[in-house]
Amino acid sequence: MLMAFEQRDIRVLADEILHLGIAQSDVDVRVFTHDLSKVIRVYYDMPSRSVNMGQLLLRVLKVSAKHRIRLPVSFAVLGKVLASLDSICSRLDPDFNFTEIARSYVGRAVRSELHAENLLNDFYRALAATRSFLFALPEQLDRLMRKAVEGTLRVEFKHQNLDEIEATIARSANRIAIAMIVAATIIGSSLIVSAGRGAARWFGLPTLGVIGYVVALVFGVWLIVSIMKAGKHR
Repeated sequence: MLMAFEQRDIRVLADEILHLGIAQSDVDVRVFTHDLSKVIRVYYDMPSRSVNMGQLLLRVLKVSAKHRIRLPVSFAVLGKVLASLDSICSRLDPDFNFTEIARSYVGRAVRSELHAENLLNDFYRALAATRSFLFALPEQLDRLMRKAVEGTLRVEFKHQNLDEIEATIARSANRIAIAMIVAATIIGSSLIVSAGRGAARWFGLPTLGVIGYVVALVFGVWLIVSIMKAGKHR
């Protein structure tokens, strides 16, 4: 991360943070990189001795938390320790350049990782892991094919958020049913009123037809209110 900061490569820095942390699946990498850039660029115009690496790390952690990227707790502890250490060293020696010292340590660590002996050891470990995988692969494929032929192969399917979709469909179906009942009630009441049937009357209209209109009005208002409430909760 320090090398990415030194080289002013925000994308590499963002990738390192995403690799080290636990990010949600819906993280917008472009927006995260942009917000990270706004924080980092403030330090680019500063002299190296004025850069407090601890404060910088804490600000990076704050941006990461904003985008729901959880980094190890040790990063927060490291940021506080570096901030305190930088402040103490500056008081003891105003010319002390903590950033330059950290840069030299990082440079040595990178050179050590790129040393031929270390690269060769990493290659041997990768080769051994590949060998184990290749030797185990035929047996695993044989087991898989045997289960498929015997009909005992099971495939587990785990749905996500289908319950919410099912509930939405159920609510929509209920609203359609109520709307159809309201429409049928209005049509029936209109037929009764136009026919003028029914002994009981209210304001010169058949009482049964008026009751139908009132029921349709109540259900219609309830349906409109429920739709508006559902729209606000989205």
